[in-house]
Amino acid sequence: MTTTELAGMLGVTQRKIISWTERGYIKPSIRDADGHGSVREWNNSDMLRGFCIKELEPILRPSSLRKIVSEEDVGNHKLHEIWDFLCNSPWSVE
Repeated sequence: MTTTELAGMLGVTQRKIISWTERGYIKPSIRDADGHGSVREWNNSDMLRGFCIKELEPILRPSSLRKIVSEEDVGNHKLHEIWDFLCNSPWSVE
C-alpha cells in the first residue's frame, strides 16, 4: 500500500507517517522513498506497527517508542502482543 493508503487506514495524515519515518519509528518493508516524488510501499506488518505507534506515541518518550516498535527489536509476534494489550487496556480508545 502507498503512504496515502496507510495514512487512511491508520486515521492519520501522510505527514504523520513521514514524520514517523524520519524519527525512525517505522520504515516501509516493500520499498522506501529514493528521492523527491518517489513512492514508499508498505505491507500489513507496517500497518500493525503504525497502529501501535499511533496509540503509544502520546504516552511514551521518543526513545522508548523507537525501541518498542523498531524492526530490529520487535517481530510481528511481539507487535500482535502489544496491539492486544493496547486494545484490552482500560485506557484504550475505541
